[in-house]
Amino acid sequence: MDTSSDGSTTWFVEAVTLFSTTVRNAATNEVATYNNGYLAGTRIINAARSPKAIVCINLKFGIDVSYEKVKIFQTVVENFVKDHPQEWLKLLAFRATTVEADLGYIGYVLVLQHVEAWQNIGPIKESQANLSSFCLEVCKQMQIRFVSPPMPVQLYVDGFDEKKE
Repeated sequence: MDTSSDGSTTWFVEAVTLFSTTVRNAATNEVATYNNGYLAGTRIINAARSPKAIVCINLKFGIDVSYEKVKIFQTVVENFVKDHPQEWLKLLAFRATTVEADLGYIGYVLVLQHVEAWQNIGPIKESQANLSSFCLEVCKQMQIRFVSPPMPVQLYVDGFDEKKE
């Protein structure tokens, strides 16, 4: 079973017996049964016991974006979170995570606390998508959206010899 630091939409436990655990896929409704011995070494998240989901949104800003613009962006996001108390409890962190000077960007992460538990993943993912779209629009308006430089393209045909005899 796969897990992610920002919630797993894949499987949920349907039944547990002494010897096996039955799970259901949230997207396809597929049912699977696992031997409990197999599950002993895996990471299992009890979404009902993970209240107030913590959501991360990764962003990239161009290396030339000023610190003042980054702080303005942060303030705009904080105001968005305050204006949506039915979705978000608070902005927990906004920090730089990577500096890729050669690639021309600085990576940032927004860490937010949602009002829902991971067990109710639908509204959490909807809120995350809405905030991600909002961030993109703010980046466009502030002209701080990172656009990756075009990669060089090398075209060749394997086995083609330019010399003709």
